Amino acid sequence: MLFFLLLILSAFILIRTAPIEQSESTTIFSTDKLPSNGSSLDYRILPYIGNGHVATVVFSDFIYMNGLYNGENGTSHRARIPSTLNWQFNIKPSSSLYTLNVSSGKMFCKIIVFNLIIFLGIFIETLENDEIRIERYLLASQEYTELLITYVTLTRLASTG
Repeated sequence: MLFFLLLILSAFILIRTAPIEQSESTTIFSTDKLPSNGSSLDYRILPYIGNGHVATVVFSDFIYMNGLYNGENGTSHRARIPSTLNWQFNIKPSSSLYTLNVSSGKMFCKIIVFNLIIFLGIFIETLENDEIRIERYLLASQEYTELLITYVTLTRLASTG
C-alpha cells in the first residue's frame, strides 16, 4: 500500500512539473508600443509588477505598499510612495544607428521591445541598435517581499575591430 502511495505521489510531482515549459508560451506578451492616451502613457492598461506586499505600475511614478495608508477614517486610501524604478535610457544618437521620428522630433533605437512574462512576474524593456542591446528587467522579489528589483544588461553587438 505504501508503494502505491509513493508511486501516485511521484506521478503527481512529475505531472505537476512537466507542463511548466509549455505554459510559458501562453504567458508571454510582447509589443513594440506601449498603450498611450494621446501623448502620455495610459497607466490604466500598463501591467502591475508586484508580489502582494509591494507593487508598481510599469513606468509610473509611484509604488504601493500593503498596510501603508494615507488619509483619515473613511477617506483613507493606499499611500503613494515615490518610485525609484521610473527611469528610462537616453542614448546619444550617432551616425545612422537611429531613425528620426519627424512628428515628435525624438530619436529612437532601431528595435524597442517590451515583454511581460506573467509566468515569472517579470517586465523586460529591450532597446537595440547595430552596436548595443540594453535590457532592463523589472520584477518583485518573492523571497524579500519589500523589494522591487530593477537590473540592466548591456550587450555589445558590434565587434571592436
